[in-house]
Amino acid sequence: MLIAQLRINSHELRCETGCWKRPKEAWEESVCVFCTSGKVETEKHFILECEAFKDSRDNYINILTVSSWNNLFSKGTMEKLGELIIKLIRKRAELQKSVCEAVCPIGYCYSRGH
Repeated sequence: MLIAQLRINSHELRCETGCWKRPKEAWEESVCVFCTSGKVETEKHFILECEAFKDSRDNYINILTVSSWNNLFSKGTMEKLGELIIKLIRKRAELQKSVCEAVCPIGYCYSRGH
């Protein structure tokens, strides 16, 4: 299910949540808040590139190095990819909570306005 959500843009990465805001957030403003790359938090950045999640990806390097982005979602990698995405989402939730607490003492989450 999580893989499907990423593939159909039904998730809470900034590339998607920026579209939910009114007025809409410009694409280039949907920058990842978990690393210092300055890149937009896209599905590809989240799964393959973000330094904040490097430790979570380490055990899955075999599927990530042999797969290009275009064939990462193939049948042969689905089970391991699903495991990885669960770990990444959990880690992101932990980091998001830390970011929210640091930015706003009343708990107003960045995904809702920060």
